[in-house]
Amino acid sequence: MIDALFNQPDYVAAKKMLDVTVLRQEAIASNLSNLETPNYKRLDVAPSFEAQLSQAVKSGDPAQIASLQPKLTVDQSAISGRGDGNTVTLESEM
Repeated sequence: MIDALFNQPDYVAAKKMLDVTVLRQEAIASNLSNLETPNYKRLDVAPSFEAQLSQAVKSGDPAQIASLQPKLTVDQSAISGRGDGNTVTLESEM
């Protein structure tokens, strides 16, 4: 009976959101620790993950939701405003 609770699409989606939140926090920590590293490129969760999660939730299939694997990618929208090529800004990370 309790297994049925843990296989509900909403529960699996909430768990996946916690996973992606942890991953995003790791990206922020990495970005902050490399704030002064020349040519470091800002990391963030892949922008496609949100659309993938939304589609999986709409399907209502817990296995499809659970199979999603969020990953970190270089943030292509981050622009270097500095001479050293680093794309991390303290303000955006906070």
